[in-house]
Amino acid sequence: MSTPSTSEKSATIADRGYQPYRGGYTELSTRWMLVCKRSLSSALKQRWILILMVAALLVAAVAAVLTYLQSAVIPSAAVTALKSYTAPGIVSYSVATSSFGTLLLTLFIAIYCGGSAIAEDVRSGAFQFYFSRPLSRDQYLVGKLVPAVILLLSVSFVPTFLVALMRASLAKTIDEMTSLVYLPIGAIAFGVSQAIVYGLVSVALSSLARSRSYAQATVAGALFLPWILGRVIAPITRSYLPKLLSLPDLFDALAHALFRVPSGLSDRILPIWLTIPTLLAISASATVLLRAQIAEKERTT
Repeated sequence: MSTPSTSEKSATIADRGYQPYRGGYTELSTRWMLVCKRSLSSALKQRWILILMVAALLVAAVAAVLTYLQSAVIPSAAVTALKSYTAPGIVSYSVATSSFGTLLLTLFIAIYCGGSAIAEDVRSGAFQFYFSRPLSRDQYLVGKLVPAVILLLSVSFVPTFLVALMRASLAKTIDEMTSLVYLPIGAIAFGVSQAIVYGLVSVALSSLARSRSYAQATVAGALFLPWILGRVIAPITRSYLPKLLSLPDLFDALAHALFRVPSGLSDRILPIWLTIPTLLAISASATVLLRAQIAEKERTT
């Protein structure tokens, strides 16, 4: 039997195959924030999202100038033909619903951010990372929905609210200011509801695809196709019903009511009694679809 050479050095193997964790533990109720931070950080790395956010600030700046002109210059001119266009909420309404306002910015944020929310996790295999940890299905959904809602608020709610607040602050008397309180309140109601609905729809459609590009194409089709068809078919049929499944037209009707826009400025606006139930039904359907898709992916992961 050979003896070990004296030139060899002996050592103790201390490898235990793991390292003990030293640090704090997150509360179970706040673990959705980990998903939220990761998703928000990933979204803000996309160049187009940053461009859209900057464009929203430019829209707000231009609208602020128009608001000042509307409140100070046009009324003093006493132009009867422009009476409808001097309604206090017309600029806020235009910022919220016009293609030259924040409408297209909101749609593209929903496509770029919401469309890639879950499809990117499917592509990268991040489901194994999330669901191998004590993270509930609802926490994952909230963590994916909140970043989309935040970014949607930044381009839809912020410019509209600032313009509405500025218009109310330009009131010449306390009574006039009190009568214009509905403008910022309407901007809050419009912006929050729009961000939640667009966020739910885009994230739900994202769960149907396995790649970012397919998911974004699906969201774009679901948002633009009913909008275009509604605008084409409604004048032919002389009815507002073709606009019923168009989210831009549904929120146009909501903004029309919240900002108290004169009825003569828009054609075939959906009635508010039909708009609100339809938005609630679309939101509920998106929520059911989203939960079902996540449950299926969790079982097959």
